[in-house]
Amino acid sequence: MSSKRSRRRDDDKHLYVVLDWDMGYVIHKLDVDEFTDSGAGAGAAMFHHLPEHAAVRIEAPVDRSFPAVAAVGSKIVIATHALLEDAPVFMYDTGTSSLAAGPRPTAPLMPGIMVPVHGQRLYALDPRSASKHYLQGQGHYVDDLDAWVGLDDDGRLCSCDVASRRAATSAAALGSKITKETLLREDPKRHVGHSSGATLAYMGDGVFCLVECAIRRGLDIADALCAEDGCVLHVTVFGLSYDKAGELRISPRRRGRTYLVSRFNHVVAPKVFWM
Repeated sequence: MSSKRSRRRDDDKHLYVVLDWDMGYVIHKLDVDEFTDSGAGAGAAMFHHLPEHAAVRIEAPVDRSFPAVAAVGSKIVIATHALLEDAPVFMYDTGTSSLAAGPRPTAPLMPGIMVPVHGQRLYALDPRSASKHYLQGQGHYVDDLDAWVGLDDDGRLCSCDVASRRAATSAAALGSKITKETLLREDPKRHVGHSSGATLAYMGDGVFCLVECAIRRGLDIADALCAEDGCVLHVTVFGLSYDKAGELRISPRRRGRTYLVSRFNHVVAPKVFWM
């Protein structure tokens, strides 16, 4: 019975946004059907507030500067401090709305990047083997493009061919493309969250969601942090495809919303998942 309750149809998925809270972390559940379809400026004309009741609030240690957040299966995993082996790990199940304590990592998760594999296992990248050149945050495989897609530092979308499993392929040999247009609405200098203040999620069928957090206009960082509604959160849903010339293009029609939010840590970036 419980397993049936935890399974959901694809059309019953939602966006889950993870933000910092004055006592830890908060996860909000958003319904994209409520978003406004108004072209490139979707969501910019009116401010909204996040749902009054959050999906869950998680109390965490005082030092929340280096969390590691990822999703695997129906669970959102929050390692409250990626550098401390004894820091608690929490798992929120979006299917059952339950919260559990997770197993602690066997070693520090520095730099705090976790990668889900087949929806069942969660791996942490070893910084000693990671390249210093990388797309911002997580890359997403898009079957329609047969490529990995990620977010560049300046808010442009990048695609990279999939490396062959049969032969070694150098990074230089893989084809890559980048959009001419940026999706960022704010000056990166006003972003809240390391390092770009923006996070990308893949929703399937060539559709993505970008979440961007910045200081509210008219405020500086000192006034915005810990102040009620001191920041804005732009959420934009858009399509991505190759045009006839083979260039990577963002769909002109987009849906989105802009929320007023309270932020308490300028280092912690918002995370978004489609689950």
